[in-house]
Amino acid sequence: MIFGRSGFFGYAVRPGGETYWFSNFAQKEEPSRDALVSATSDSYRQRLLDVHGGDPPEVTRILQALSGPIGAWPVYDILSLPAWHRGAVCLIGDAAHAVG
Repeated sequence: MIFGRSGFFGYAVRPGGETYWFSNFAQKEEPSRDALVSATSDSYRQRLLDVHGGDPPEVTRILQALSGPIGAWPVYDILSLPAWHRGAVCLIGDAAHAVG
C-alpha cells in the first residue's frame, strides 16, 4: 500500500507474477458513469500515471505494464456509525469501509 502525494495505490503480486492493483484519488466532482465508461484504457492509464507521477517506481512499472481494459468506479464512504456491531454480527475488513 502506497500513500502517494496525490493518491492511494495498492497492489499485490501472486507467486506467478499476476498483479492485482487499485488506485484511489480525490476529485473535485464525482465523475458521471458515462465519463467513466467512455474513458479509454490508454487515457485512463495516462491519468493514473499523472496522479501517481511522484510515487515509488513500482507504481509506474505496474501502470505501464497494463494490458486490457481498466475499470473505474467511484468510491463512497459509509456514514459514521456509533457501533460496527449488533448482537452476533460485526462488520470487519472490507465490509467496514468505503463502498462503491
